[in-house]
Amino acid sequence: MSIPAPTLPDTAAYVNRFEIKSETSDRVYIVAQSKTGRWWSCSCHGWLRHKKCKHLTALGLPSNHQPFEPTRKEVPMARKTFAEIDAARPRYDTSKGMGDPAEWVAKFGERMGFEEATAVLRTTSETPRRIFGLDGMVTWAEVRAAYRVHMTRIPESDVEGRRRINAAYSVLAHELGH
Repeated sequence: MSIPAPTLPDTAAYVNRFEIKSETSDRVYIVAQSKTGRWWSCSCHGWLRHKKCKHLTALGLPSNHQPFEPTRKEVPMARKTFAEIDAARPRYDTSKGMGDPAEWVAKFGERMGFEEATAVLRTTSETPRRIFGLDGMVTWAEVRAAYRVHMTRIPESDVEGRRRINAAYSVLAHELGH
């Protein structure tokens, strides 16, 4: 079996360290050989949790702490610069009819105003604190935490529920001076 030449420095526990890129997730993992046991490992979740790894299998290396000495393929691994990596990233495409970046920034920057929030809350019998499950005096950190929790619990299809949570958040933000 032939593996790429090591491109990373040895550590106290590992030698023959090199990076591989996953074909399915575009993540970069480190494959290395143990100095003492001479077995191979990978930094992916499969290896860390189950000691089985598709990356090691693809390289023809055994899993489960089996010692193995492969032959090395002396092929220099080209390092990309940050500019090359950044240039290869997909960019926002306005031709798909989703608005331009300035419109998106403006929409994300909008927040429900205090008047609109109080109008929404008039339609319900709950107070903003009760909506978030908070009692008495609250801190801004508690409000933010409650907001995050409640927004993850309400499905995106429940527009009214999300609107009620946003209204409670806006009222409490106004009360606390944020």
